[in-house]
Amino acid sequence: MINLKINDGWRSDWDDWTGSVGTVSLSASPPSAYFNVYEGVCRVHADGTGDGSNRVQYDLFKRVDYPNVDYEWCKNECTSKSECTGFEYRDSWDTSQCEVWHKPILGFGEKPGHFC
Repeated sequence: MINLKINDGWRSDWDDWTGSVGTVSLSASPPSAYFNVYEGVCRVHADGTGDGSNRVQYDLFKRVDYPNVDYEWCKNECTSKSECTGFEYRDSWDTSQCEVWHKPILGFGEKPGHFC
């Protein structure tokens, strides 16, 4: 049951009303994703170590296997996965790649051409 405060249009005060008025459908969509962008690589530890090289921290998508991989594709891939904690993208004409992270990103490492 939903309790509503309504105004019947004829009175200036609001009445408490409880009852059934038919079917109410509610839906919610997640807010637009917001990302802080760091020029460099994502790291598991705050001190900038832990590159995730064991691939437990992220899923890897390379342009050679996914021809549409670019920054926006990577961002959309991340926002479509509830477990995504962020992403790293590297742009290169032949080896662009996207890492969709599912472990917390606590640090960053300097590396030109990479964005976390």
